[in-house]
Amino acid sequence: TCHSERSEESLGEILQSSTIAGRFAIVDTDAHHGDGTWQVFENDPHVLYLCFCSCGSFERGNEVNVRVPWPVTDEAYLRLVENHLARVSSFQPDLIFWNWGYDGTRGDYGDIGLSPGVHVQLARLLKQTAGAVCRGRLIVVLCGGSRRDLAASLIPGIIEVLATA
Repeated sequence: TCHSERSEESLGEILQSSTIAGRFAIVDTDAHHGDGTWQVFENDPHVLYLCFCSCGSFERGNEVNVRVPWPVTDEAYLRLVENHLARVSSFQPDLIFWNWGYDGTRGDYGDIGLSPGVHVQLARLLKQTAGAVCRGRLIVVLCGGSRRDLAASLIPGIIEVLATA
């Protein structure tokens, strides 16, 4: 999961020791703060970490935490994400990682009030941003969610958005 510092360290080591991307942005829409991800890239000027969670809002260099109110409507959440994606555009990354979790969906363990349909809209938004900023280079990492019924209905929709031109 995104909360495991050990697995995130492996990702960090791979990225930092390779030529995958000189600069990259991590957009974290999992309902919980990705502490492990945050710690791996803390103070790295080549990484923008933009996290949308229920923790307080704060900013330290390229590490931005955006507080998501509870409960939140799909429209308000999408507006919040879209407004902050301007930060990704100005950072000009070579690659965007989307730490996606569906745990914020109504009825899951991180329920913040989102409907299942918001995830496909998020996928479109992130794909559009990657297309405009970094030649469409977008990697999606599934970080959270526990309900199999949600996984079965949401994951194919995300793949469909990503697979279409």
